[in-house]
Amino acid sequence: RGSGYRLGPIASTSNGGSTSGKGSSDSSRAGKGHSQSSQSSSIPVEPATLQQSTLRALVNSVAHDLAQPLTSVRCFLEVAGIRNGANAANQGTDLKSIEQQADRAIALAKTLSSLARDVPAPSGPWVSLDTLLQEVFNDFIVLLHSGMLTLERQWDSSIQVTSSPVLRQLLVLLVGKLIGRNTRPLTMTVSTNLKGSKCNLEMRWRITDASSQSHLQDVKIILGKELPYIHEMVYSIGGELILESDSLLYLKLPAGKQDLVQ
Repeated sequence: RGSGYRLGPIASTSNGGSTSGKGSSDSSRAGKGHSQSSQSSSIPVEPATLQQSTLRALVNSVAHDLAQPLTSVRCFLEVAGIRNGANAANQGTDLKSIEQQADRAIALAKTLSSLARDVPAPSGPWVSLDTLLQEVFNDFIVLLHSGMLTLERQWDSSIQVTSSPVLRQLLVLLVGKLIGRNTRPLTMTVSTNLKGSKCNLEMRWRITDASSQSHLQDVKIILGKELPYIHEMVYSIGGELILESDSLLYLKLPAGKQDLVQ
């Protein structure tokens, strides 16, 4: 980058002049570019580079989860095609399953987009938790509309939390991982508890259909090998992540409280 290179044989000049000087110049530029590349590789890795490396690993993890519902969609379509005309009564159920898996795939694709999205620099140290959560769950609006995700909002709208963009990425990632690893409709309850300068954000989830025999995966299995990266994100904003049970986690976040308007 920043240097020119000749591809292919050197073209002859119309005046028959020697091209040796030109070739020497090309070689010099190539050597210079190689020297610059060597020097660049010796520069220590900056913290920003490490952060990008962590983010890429998390994006790759969600992309892996995305493969499962997409594969399910393909299987359901193939089975529906085989049964076409032979068992029309069950086609409604099959199509519903296809729609649910497609919704999950769309939501995970949205998760990837959100994790990689550039956001403007915060204007201050705090941001409204209510606004932040509204934005996060708006990325999963297709699931809220289809019933694959039911949200119970029990958070205090007056609470402010750290405005670091990492917090938004963290929340999107957590919801995306839950959607990616659970195939049944979920109900998620998000509640808050403010203690001094810390906000305890609780996320609890369950299978929406109480009569369903499906079981939720343990949250430690859901987060899996990405858990160290997630802890790194939490620590970077001065928070703490606690995995309380199979379907419950706490985020302790730096927070403030808005002055109530009289």
